[in-house]
Amino acid sequence: MVSMFAMCLLLAALGMPIYALISQVPSLSIPKFVCCLFAGAIGRNVMEALHIPFYVPEVDAIENMFLELYLALVLMGIDITALAPVAGQMGVVLLSQAILMALFAIFISYNMFGRDYGAAVMAAGNCGWGCGSGPNAVANEQAVMKEYGWHNIAWVLYPSFAVIIDDIFNPIALSVFGNIFGK
Repeated sequence: MVSMFAMCLLLAALGMPIYALISQVPSLSIPKFVCCLFAGAIGRNVMEALHIPFYVPEVDAIENMFLELYLALVLMGIDITALAPVAGQMGVVLLSQAILMALFAIFISYNMFGRDYGAAVMAAGNCGWGCGSGPNAVANEQAVMKEYGWHNIAWVLYPSFAVIIDDIFNPIALSVFGNIFGK
């Protein structure tokens, strides 16, 4: 566990030189954590190619710990009292969003993902992503799989898709289109 935790910290630290290189690209704004994702992907593949042990259960435990820590910190950082003046409008928006995401997951996502257990897991991830972000999608998928069993394809496919689209493609696309249409 300690060696995998140290490896995660090292890969996160290696993301900073990647960020320094990418930030030199004019008109491109990308979050630092995306570069840590690149470092993690590179590190995992290098470790596998060099036959360096990669302890998946320990990394999963670290992932779960930090996902829950992230979600707790986000909730702790919300000042609910500041939302009091718009509570009614916000309640309508949140309720509408939850209903629309549930309907989208049931009638569109589930059908498009193949109408099986994997589709149900990915539809749960789709609800989390549509009502929040990538970590919400991961938390939703984990909750379903904890209750009904693991599904490798859904676990690899949907969070990877969420990370690629939400965390990598969006900042690049927003930077490019912001520079094109913002002037």
